[in-house]
Amino acid sequence: MKTNQQLQFVVFCTVALLGLATIGATSAQTNAAPAATPKVTVTGTGEIQVKPDEAQISVGVVTNATTALQSAQDNARFSNDVQEAAKLAGIMPDDMQTLNYSVNPQYSYPPAGSNQPPKITGYQVANTVRITERNIGMLSTVLDGVTKAGSNTINSIDFTIQHVSGLEDKVLRMAAQRARAKAEIIAAASGMKLGIPISIQEGEIYHPSPMPMMMMARSDAKMMSAAPPISGGKQTVRATVTAVYTMVPLG
Repeated sequence: MKTNQQLQFVVFCTVALLGLATIGATSAQTNAAPAATPKVTVTGTGEIQVKPDEAQISVGVVTNATTALQSAQDNARFSNDVQEAAKLAGIMPDDMQTLNYSVNPQYSYPPAGSNQPPKITGYQVANTVRITERNIGMLSTVLDGVTKAGSNTINSIDFTIQHVSGLEDKVLRMAAQRARAKAEIIAAASGMKLGIPISIQEGEIYHPSPMPMMMMARSDAKMMSAAPPISGGKQTVRATVTAVYTMVPLG
């Protein structure tokens, strides 16, 4: 009787141990981390070079006289002539904007060591206007006209692109297509095929700010007598897109 009880106890312990082993194996399988999904991260760039189609020129009139009134009157006369010349060259009134108007006394200074204060010898009046030319082919004609009319200061020429937003859309599309093409190449080289996109992020879109071409101020005696050749060159519009795709086995 005792032997039978001992045998039953041994069998019970064996079954219990087998059950624990099975539970442990099942638990280990359940807790195992799933296999990581292969991914590829790529960056695509889209770029277009275009000629600027708009220019902004800063032209001015500087006059000097012994009185502020005389200098202001002279300046007003020349400035009006300059704006009329711009209109004759095809510039619309809304495309002319006053940037600066100033009246400054001019001084003569006594010799060093003298106790005499500086003396006012006259007044200088400066009037600067920004002109927007929407046809760069006419820019030289505008410059020729305004300088002959009395503008003795040309500060700068800024070249811009009028409809840059459409170009931004185009380079952004190019960047996204290039990113996907690169991802497909990498997946194929890895013996896999491209899956779904996990994330797509737009990078900074670069388009040029106005490109200034500095000009020298000219005195009345050194007015430009002929239209100068003007070239706006080319400007670059660029966009980037960074994308993350899954990669899946072939078949």
